[in-house]
Amino acid sequence: MELTAVLQSMFDLLRRCEIDYMVGGSFASGAWGEPRHTNDIDITVDINGIDQARLLVREAAPEFYLSVEEMDAAILRRQENDAFQLLHTEELFKADLFVLTDDPFAQSAFTRRSLVGILPGINSFCSTAEDIVLRKLLWYQLGNRVSDKQWNDIVTIAEVQAQNLDLRYLRS
Repeated sequence: MELTAVLQSMFDLLRRCEIDYMVGGSFASGAWGEPRHTNDIDITVDINGIDQARLLVREAAPEFYLSVEEMDAAILRRQENDAFQLLHTEELFKADLFVLTDDPFAQSAFTRRSLVGILPGINSFCSTAEDIVLRKLLWYQLGNRVSDKQWNDIVTIAEVQAQNLDLRYLRS
């Protein structure tokens, strides 16, 4: 099975469960800048309650595996970077599902998300170029400013999207 089919299946699963989502991380930076190889995908999910969580568990099997305990803990805490994994059982491709928090930046980024092509033939709700730059700057700073991957993603997005970036939003 190709990566595009796995990703499409993941997005279809989230839509069937009526879970709003937003792709972030390397897939989002690749959509706005230069794609690079990655072994997983980061997705922010807005799960509204236990019923929706249980629907995700039921709908995921047997194509996907997820730990109910890990998911419940992340949903209960709703802290920055709380996540649970969704694993495609055949291809062993992993999605880190980050639970949307009440943090103003997280809420703003989620509201601003847009539908873009993250791979040929795959459109997905994705962080905007500005929000990816800001998030990667935070990660770069938290990593003691040594991550070439984070910095290169930031520079590439700035180069590719130079004329399209909302500088007013970035400054705010």
